[in-house]
Amino acid sequence: MPGTITVLCYITEHHKNSANSLFITDSSGVIRSQSLDSPLKIFLKGFYPQNTSKELNLPSYDIEDVVIVMGKFRTVEYINEKDEKATTLKIILNDLVHLNIKPENLLEFLILVNMTAVVEEPPTIGDDITMTVTMHDHVDQAFVQIPMKCYYSATAPYLTRITEFIKKDSVLYINGELILYDNTNYIHVKSISFPDSQKKKIAEKVKNNTKRTRGLSPPKVSSPKITSTKVSPSPKVSSSSKASSSSKTSSPLSKRTRNSCKVSDLAKEALTNPDRLDILSVVSVYSQTE
Repeated sequence: MPGTITVLCYITEHHKNSANSLFITDSSGVIRSQSLDSPLKIFLKGFYPQNTSKELNLPSYDIEDVVIVMGKFRTVEYINEKDEKATTLKIILNDLVHLNIKPENLLEFLILVNMTAVVEEPPTIGDDITMTVTMHDHVDQAFVQIPMKCYYSATAPYLTRITEFIKKDSVLYINGELILYDNTNYIHVKSISFPDSQKKKIAEKVKNNTKRTRGLSPPKVSSPKITSTKVSPSPKVSSSSKASSSSKTSSPLSKRTRNSCKVSDLAKEALTNPDRLDILSVVSVYSQTE
């Protein structure tokens, strides 16, 4: 379960030795980081073929170079300037990049780590989410186990979504910043992912949980009963009473309307036979209408 590290380093010492068909470089340098109280001394080791006709996979470097170095790593102890034991890093170089930076302008640079690790203690949730993992690797002809205390913010949604799936003995791919403090290795986690085998198990678990959630029928809500009020039918009205009521309600013809019928009859007769119409008949009809 390998891990790789990336640091910005100023080379302070450089030695080159030959062994079989290889040149081996042993170097030391210093790095600066915001997580460190002071510059940290680190050790570098590189391998080069003696046959110069072969293309070099690893660029060469020398004293006072400022380089970004990448490679496998382990933690080691050394005696610092105060004659005290201190923990530092030893890096087996895989690649490096030269930077045109003066040593006095050496920048503070994150100690970046990509590693595969096994969870020793499941996550604990507080203001931060913390867990203990161990990185296993074969570095510098030795099998190494490096314990790490990982932490990340409990408000980071892209990380908290997978926290519930992290169990003891889970295998994780972790990317983050390495912080060396008080002889303890801390990882400020930037991203976490699972191997494909665990991703399938997690996907099946999520699928089963979704099925169970969908299978639950919603609680039945009883609708309130509506009681209908019976309306008593209106009493039947006899036909005779209907007739009487209709006669009462209908407005009576006025006298002038009845008399006007006689006038109209007289007018018809005058139109059909004007010779028979005399003044006396007209006067008699007029007197009746008054």
